[in-house]
Amino acid sequence: MDVAEQPPRECDIAVIGGGIVGLAVARELLRRESGARLCVLEAESDPGRHQTSHSSGVVHAGIYYPPGSLKARLCVEGARELYAYCEERGIPYRLPGKLILATADSEIARLDELERRGRANRVPDLRRLAEDEIGTVEPNARGVAALHSPRTGIVDFGAVAVGRVLIGPSALLAPARDAYRLSTFRPRDLGESLTWPGTWRMAARNWRAGLREIRHAASRRAFAAEAIRAS
Repeated sequence: MDVAEQPPRECDIAVIGGGIVGLAVARELLRRESGARLCVLEAESDPGRHQTSHSSGVVHAGIYYPPGSLKARLCVEGARELYAYCEERGIPYRLPGKLILATADSEIARLDELERRGRANRVPDLRRLAEDEIGTVEPNARGVAALHSPRTGIVDFGAVAVGRVLIGPSALLAPARDAYRLSTFRPRDLGESLTWPGTWRMAARNWRAGLREIRHAASRRAFAAEAIRAS
């Protein structure tokens, strides 16, 4: 998706809000409707500037929610897909795990219920710890029993929301030796390039590619569309 200061005049789908939820919705809609013209409307200069980048960053494993509920399914399946997404795109995350303690016998029944929910929700690698096993996971923790969820993780959701793709490189005759933008123009540099015979020999052999590069330089949308077709 192109990033622009002003939204397009027309689009097929508009998603309001460039947080983690809005971007995930937009991504899924584009996967389902690859030809759709989709626009994400965000007031800030970058995505994920509000709740997304100010949350705890915990990736819950799905222990707490009633089995079969949408929240439980989203936790278990969503965590698995999120970790895969981070691996694919080189986004760092950690799996420090979670330890849920029963600090007294009166809390055992509640711990039993959480264990039942976690196993029914198929939380990966969930295990029950006896009192003498708690210290092997966290030496500073004390309790009469515990649940250990090693797949509970932490990720920077702000970094996930930002999920940018670098497209390139492109090749274009620069209007100056240090022209990293097309707005940088030096007549002498450009004149030397145009009067060098090798420039014209190269242009004669690659004029179709040259026209395509000019089109890509003039339109980010065209450049992105070409990259999608080639991928």
